[in-house]
Amino acid sequence: MKTEKISILIGITVSALFMWFGFHYFKYVDTPAIQRPYSPFLEGIEVLDLRFNDIKYKLRPPSQSQAPVALIAIDDASVREIGRFPWSREMVAEMTDNLLKLGAKSVSFDVIFAEPETSNPQADTAFAKVIADNPDRIVLGTFSENLIDFQPHQDLCVAEAFLATGGDQLVKINPSFAIDEETHAIDDLNWAPLFTTLFQTIQEREQNDLLKSLGKKFPEELSTFQKNNLKARQSLALFEYCKTWLTKHDIFLSPENIAQVETLYHDVVAEAPDLKNLKFEDLRSRIRKAYKTHPIPQYGEWTPNTLELQTPANYTSSFIAQLDADGYVRRYPLFFRSGHKLGTSFIPSMALQSFLLSGPYRAELKMATAKDGEKSLEQFNIYDTSKEPEIKIASYPVDGSGQLLINYYGRQMSLPYVSAKELFNDEPTVKVTTSVMNQESKQLVIETKEYDKKEFFKDRSLIVGATAVGLYDLRNTPLEANYPGPELHLTMLANLFDKHFLKQWNQEAQWLPVVLFVGGTALAVAWALLGSLSSLLGFVIFILALGALDLWLFIKNNLLVHSFLIYACAFAGFGAIQVFKYFTEEKKKKELKSTFSKYVSPAVVDELLKDAANLKLGGPPRAHDRVLLGRAGLYDHFGKIAARRAVPCSESLSDTDDRHRL
Repeated sequence: MKTEKISILIGITVSALFMWFGFHYFKYVDTPAIQRPYSPFLEGIEVLDLRFNDIKYKLRPPSQSQAPVALIAIDDASVREIGRFPWSREMVAEMTDNLLKLGAKSVSFDVIFAEPETSNPQADTAFAKVIADNPDRIVLGTFSENLIDFQPHQDLCVAEAFLATGGDQLVKINPSFAIDEETHAIDDLNWAPLFTTLFQTIQEREQNDLLKSLGKKFPEELSTFQKNNLKARQSLALFEYCKTWLTKHDIFLSPENIAQVETLYHDVVAEAPDLKNLKFEDLRSRIRKAYKTHPIPQYGEWTPNTLELQTPANYTSSFIAQLDADGYVRRYPLFFRSGHKLGTSFIPSMALQSFLLSGPYRAELKMATAKDGEKSLEQFNIYDTSKEPEIKIASYPVDGSGQLLINYYGRQMSLPYVSAKELFNDEPTVKVTTSVMNQESKQLVIETKEYDKKEFFKDRSLIVGATAVGLYDLRNTPLEANYPGPELHLTMLANLFDKHFLKQWNQEAQWLPVVLFVGGTALAVAWALLGSLSSLLGFVIFILALGALDLWLFIKNNLLVHSFLIYACAFAGFGAIQVFKYFTEEKKKKELKSTFSKYVSPAVVDELLKDAANLKLGGPPRAHDRVLLGRAGLYDHFGKIAARRAVPCSESLSDTDDRHRL
């Protein structure tokens, strides 16, 4: 088989392998994180893909936003002037009240007020009053570090554990956030009495264990610190139990407890005709098989604000930063959940809730259920509720986990940044800092301007957060490390206002693997037929053209393509073909060298092999061939050999004599 044909076959094989892998990889990427199979190899490829795309962020010039947002930064300057953080709630109340009086649309807190201020009990009361007076303009924050990856049916237990640990204060009736999800018949049953009994038993056990370890008899003997410790232990124990609910490790299904517990379960299903007559093992099996993995990220043990502050607040949002596999922040979840009980389990993110209050707007997410029971996010829309009829205000490229790609405007301080210390004075102006591009030097510079306070803050959506280095709320992003966490929420809030989102090709999983095969095959044909230098030149031109197109799609169209596999396929195909050609040519040279070495010295053979034209067979040598062969003493020699072929064998010289004469 000719070298060219084998080269083409190699290119087709490489392209086919990449197409096959592409289908598997993009299926993996498009699957919500909680539903993905465990695969270190695919995760590693995803990290390479993500890091490769980070180059595009760095090459894109910074952009400006006109969104009515600003960050109230608890920065190093504020800490130096006012004192170390956390500050007294009286100061927070004063700052918040000042912002609202200046006309701010909303104030959202990327900080948590988890414990009462013991040194000044009136401080919480003062802040609570500001919240109570402005319940539709203040958004408190909450967070959780307990990402849950339980069995699907255990969502029932998680939802009840969330309510039992303060979730009813975190999630209240929220007219700005609606969920359309088909529920299972089992969801509609009243599970509260069962779990109340189970949870009380677990909490009493934790209390007794702690009292015993401390040598105390009654919980009233515990100090404030010990009571907080007990509360945390009890909360953790509930979610730990949910991890075992209805499994062989469920402590309530042990032989000594099973009889009493079976009665509790049958009380729950007494109103369900198709469940009430089942034996307990059959009921348990039916519950376990009725659920599939939910795609929205789920957390347990949410940290609420102190009860005095949480009670008057209408809105609480999550300020969790979702990290990719490599620890970078590229996506922003718009909501989280703790179970999937409608009306009580879903928590909006800080950017989303702040934006909804600016409208007034209403977010509506619709979950779909496939025939196999698998749930997926079908739609996410935001409607303007101030108009009749309500209109959709934007199309949101939300992925299957309810996340948006963050469209960074540039490095930190790309959006208005106000030091918190500016709000504790009577000055009519406020200093606002932003990072802007200097048109002369083409470098980013920090620019501070003064604005009239009332004009600047009027109708702005504000986020209060810590940017001081010592407070450690810093994240890694594609643009830079140590990016302040509050600016992640501010950036997504501005994205929502600007309606200017990064998008991914929604048919990428179906068509990009085909592109890999068709494009890879076409390139393989070209590289197989071209010479080495022409192939290399064509390869360089292709890579440069692909890079230019890739960057143009990102910068001008906000389209982020998973192009890493395209480059990898091109490099692999080109490399494989060139390696094959190289070793094929080397093999030919070795064969020729072996043949000619019988007649000439190695130095002469090397000179001949420098140019393949010297070895062409056919008529008499051309002039330059005669010169070359003459210099080597070969022209006369080959002429003699040719002459001998015209005489009888008996008159010819032996090969040995011929070599001797030469």
